[in-house]
Amino acid sequence: MSRDQLLWTAFRLLLLLLPSATADLAHKISVNSRGQFVDGFGRVRIFHGINSVLKQPPWYPDQMLNASRLRAYQDWGFNAVRLGTMWAGVQPRKDAVNATYLAVLSKIVTTLAEHGMYSIMDMHQDVLTSKYGSYDGVPRWLVDSFPPPPQPYPWPLPGPPTPSQWAEGYITWAVGSAFQYLYKNESGSLTHWANFWRSVASAVRTSDHVLGYELINEPWAGDVYNRPALLLPGVAGRDNLLPVYDYLTQVLAKEDPSRIVFYEPVTWSLVVGGTGSGGTGFDRLPGGPANANRSALSYHYYCWIVSPGDGIYPLWKRLACDALLLTRNLENAKEATAATGGGRFLTEFGLCAPTGQANATGTIECNEVLQRTDEEQQSWTYWDSNFTRADGSWNWDVVRSFARAYPMATAGQPVSYSFNLTSGRFDFAYQPDPKVRAPTVVFLPMSVHYPSGVSVNVTGGYTSRLEGNQLLVQPPSGTRRGARAAADTVVTVTVTRK
Repeated sequence: MSRDQLLWTAFRLLLLLLPSATADLAHKISVNSRGQFVDGFGRVRIFHGINSVLKQPPWYPDQMLNASRLRAYQDWGFNAVRLGTMWAGVQPRKDAVNATYLAVLSKIVTTLAEHGMYSIMDMHQDVLTSKYGSYDGVPRWLVDSFPPPPQPYPWPLPGPPTPSQWAEGYITWAVGSAFQYLYKNESGSLTHWANFWRSVASAVRTSDHVLGYELINEPWAGDVYNRPALLLPGVAGRDNLLPVYDYLTQVLAKEDPSRIVFYEPVTWSLVVGGTGSGGTGFDRLPGGPANANRSALSYHYYCWIVSPGDGIYPLWKRLACDALLLTRNLENAKEATAATGGGRFLTEFGLCAPTGQANATGTIECNEVLQRTDEEQQSWTYWDSNFTRADGSWNWDVVRSFARAYPMATAGQPVSYSFNLTSGRFDFAYQPDPKVRAPTVVFLPMSVHYPSGVSVNVTGGYTSRLEGNQLLVQPPSGTRRGARAAADTVVTVTVTRK
């Protein structure tokens, strides 16, 4: 082959590879120094989505393989699913791996990716085990190998909690001691836990739509009867959780080094807040500061003092929930990650569902969280994503609240964005970064909020074009890539209904 032929062959090969390389950049997600999720182009990414967890065999939600349902989710702007990835499903017996279950998880991840959705692989548990009245978030064979608790289950409760009061199981000494055994490697628990994550990462790491791995859902503090100081969230985080998270993070770094590790504090840590014995107890990231680009604090918000329903939301309850608890959760999550580095993601909120009544508890509570997360530029996944009525039809009262306009990918720094649920008006401002070689993408739920089309106004000479549900915003024609933008340059995007 001549030199000219060789160069031409290399050029054609480059042309063939460019689309794949461009797609890889778009899908590769990490965390920048500001704690924002960014893709390979450097665009700031926001995620809206749902939780999908099945707490019993076969341990996977088959609706995540339902193409028509996923198309609807995509049409509403959902680009993330926190997917129940169940330890008991992966390791049904000691030293046994269920390859069939892993194959199904991999298929779900692939199917979600085909519909534009990233997966957070969530090792879900609640009250740890079926041995103590729950389901097997941790395999029963492992819990059965732990020493017996100092007091039999359900001490100190007079009887087992009812299904609606399942969280009371955390009060029992049996559950607390089982968590302590888990954290302290009783019966080789940490080795088994690490093997679980090795198996999961090996099964899904080839997908470019795995956002990351969530080490454990809502960890309990440990044996609070033997050591009451563990009720202080900072003590539990520092002494029980962080050493375990260090170990598991190192394991995952060897299996899938580019993915984000999602880690949770005890659930009340962000209500207490502060440092030392308060707050998360994480004075550094799991695995150390070098993991800042692949770490994210996973946190939850629920207003446990009310049970939101269809009734009118009393002002005092709204103040307690939204002005106090929600504010503390959002602010303390921000402070925690500002101290350690890494990102943050509201991976659960709920106990609310819009009803179509403006003053109803569910309507106000859900819409308040959605509005506040817009203000904080926070990604979220909703629990438990019940968008259908009893007859299987879509519950449009719920859909309308969650199908929101938002900046899915920003080629620069977002300044602010807001969506008016009533009027459909969307306002967005950002500081452009001409070095980013990809457009800003604003998601618009056309079928839900803009059935007759949209009117768009973009300032700064930037242009826009609508492709399906995505509004692409680009710099003026002739702008040189990599040119320095003025520090005070702000592009605004306004979208209204026609």
